[in-house]
Amino acid sequence: MKQHPSSTIQQGRNPRGGKRDGVAMVEFGMTSVVVFLMLLVTFDFGIYTSSFLAIQNASRVAALRNSGGLESADDQATACSLAIEQMRGLPGIDASFTSDCSSGLVVVTSELCDADSPCAEGAGGFDSDPSVKVVVRYTLPDLFHLPNVGPGVIARATHAKVRAIS
Repeated sequence: MKQHPSSTIQQGRNPRGGKRDGVAMVEFGMTSVVVFLMLLVTFDFGIYTSSFLAIQNASRVAALRNSGGLESADDQATACSLAIEQMRGLPGIDASFTSDCSSGLVVVTSELCDADSPCAEGAGGFDSDPSVKVVVRYTLPDLFHLPNVGPGVIARATHAKVRAIS
């Protein structure tokens, strides 16, 4: 009994009868570039996410500490050291990192917002009582030199009402 030609399995040939040598390598070459770029973007996204969280926490901790009283409201040095401690582990901020937070990788500003020196949002705090505004800025180092991927600087501003007014 003779088999029908379409029922036989012919490896390495397309239905029209031509050879398909190297097609898998071409497909792999085309898709591997896309997969590699997707892995880089996923890694960058993870770095950005952890940076956002660390900077938000650093700003919160510094504002909470500086809102303890009027005398500590504009304590830039302590706000800087607390923010750096919260940001340890981010790219460029290792255990030996030190900064005065006035320029460079980390910039921290702390100011008292009251009727005499209002912040940009208006005089005083939420209810015209004194408040503290702490801004933490972190400049991300270039991990992969991909153009237009992710933010260059992450900044977070936190307001906190001054708790002890003497």
